[in-house]
Amino acid sequence: MIEVNNLTKWKVDKKFLNKIANKVLAFEKFKKGEISIAFVSQSRIRELNKKYRKKDKSTDILSFEEPKNNHKKEKFLGEVVISLDDVEENSKKFKVSFKNELARILIHGVLHLFGYDHIKGSEEKKMFDIQDKILQNLNIKF
Repeated sequence: MIEVNNLTKWKVDKKFLNKIANKVLAFEKFKKGEISIAFVSQSRIRELNKKYRKKDKSTDILSFEEPKNNHKKEKFLGEVVISLDDVEENSKKFKVSFKNELARILIHGVLHLFGYDHIKGSEEKKMFDIQDKILQNLNIKF
């Protein structure tokens, strides 16, 4: 199950978000569980980034992986928190559509919930290769 919480003025297409998140889950062969996606303001994501990553700046996405000792019947993978304002800025910066950038960012965040990391140099290429492969296989017109 994909839970979407929109705490912003932006309109979000839940069907689109579900399709993207479910592609990542299928890639990881994850059949039963839950992911939460929260859309927040730039100021809120900046607060979260400062609190949890010690970086006093806005960012496009943060991922909060559920600790491994979860004892719920359904596995909760975690939550991805997205700033759509930052996604929009990135879409302009990278000269891609907003929808394409949102898809890329959401794939990126969900992969983090599975433990992928790009901070460690040895894992960076693997994570970005998987991210690009899933994005290319979405069959969505951007």
